[in-house]
Amino acid sequence: MYFRAAIGQRVLLITDQSDQKYADSVSQMLICCMNNQMPLESYTVPMSLVTYPVDKVYIHLNGSASIISSKISVSYYMAL
Repeated sequence: MYFRAAIGQRVLLITDQSDQKYADSVSQMLICCMNNQMPLESYTVPMSLVTYPVDKVYIHLNGSASIISSKISVSYYMAL
């Protein structure tokens, strides 16, 4: 797995216990511990953690949020 931190960018990795081996490749890491009894548990906990700040930023940006979001999406496609 390749992270942008390798070229000087700050990277936050939000993961479960299985990706602790990447700790040296990122700036910060949040480990969402799970007991893995449910099939999608490894996705729901990190997504719940990300949803709150993303929603707050979206509300803060108000009407410009969709314009900014579109520009970010276009930049991803151009990078490919």
